[in-house]
Amino acid sequence: MTPQERALLILYKTTYINPMRVREFALKMWPDSKMHRKVSNQGNGATSGKAAWLCAGSYLSKLKIKGLVNRNEFGYYIIKKPKT
Repeated sequence: MTPQERALLILYKTTYINPMRVREFALKMWPDSKMHRKVSNQGNGATSGKAAWLCAGSYLSKLKIKGLVNRNEFGYYIIKKPKT
């Protein structure tokens, strides 16, 4: 299974009304990754797992550019009829 197929499978039951947050997507996409435990201290205090959020946000944005997912103010959701 390709990473894109896995990402779309994770987002399969999401809708405009029930989107998935980037943090939740990162935990499901890379469950055993050390980037969830890494502590980053940049700017406004220390944060745990920021690398995972940034990586997931970047990946979801690439899927949005391809027309496979969309986003609202609460998170990302899959488009049932992708653009061709």
